[in-house]
This record gives sequence, C-alpha cells and structure tokens, in this order.
Amino acid sequence: MSRSIALMVFIGMAAASPAEALKLTNRDATEQKMTISENNGARDQILKPAETVDGVCSAGCTIKMQDGEEYEFDGNEIVSIEEGLMFLDEPAQGSAEQK
Repeated sequence: MSRSIALMVFIGMAAASPAEALKLTNRDATEQKMTISENNGARDQILKPAETVDGVCSAGCTIKMQDGEEYEFDGNEIVSIEEGLMFLDEPAQGSAEQK
C-alpha cells in the first residue's frame, strides 16, 4: 500500500516539474505582452527584455502575441521570442531536458 502512495507522489511531483513545462525567454530589447490560454482559462503575461519564465504551461496551451499571431504548444518546449516572433530552441548539450 505504501509503495503505491509513494509512486503516486513521485508521479505527481514529476508532472509538476518545470522540466516538463514550457520555458519562455524574451530575447528582444523590448518587453513582450501575450495572452496564455490553458485549461479553458486565459491570463496576460509580460516578459521584460532578457527575462526567462519557466513553467508557463504544462499541459499544452495557446499563446497569442500582441500582433494577433497565435502559437500552440504541448507544454514541454523551450521557446524564445526574437523580433516579436516565437521560435523553438534546442536544449543545451548535456541538459537533463534532452530525450
């Protein structure tokens, strides 16, 4: 019984881990405003220049930029904003995020 509880706790912790959630970096010299829609809810997010945010969404989301452009994500990507556009980044060599 206690093994199944420990397994459930481990699975819950792994699901909430930032390594399994979208990581977003603003590489622009200006702040970027966006709306993040996830789980039937939406919230506004502002990223300052050079700011990185982990755990943006973990179960998939849609991000709408100020210009109306929309991007769909699974929730486990590494993404950067450059010139107002979103690009998928590759994990660093030797990173725990590689699969």
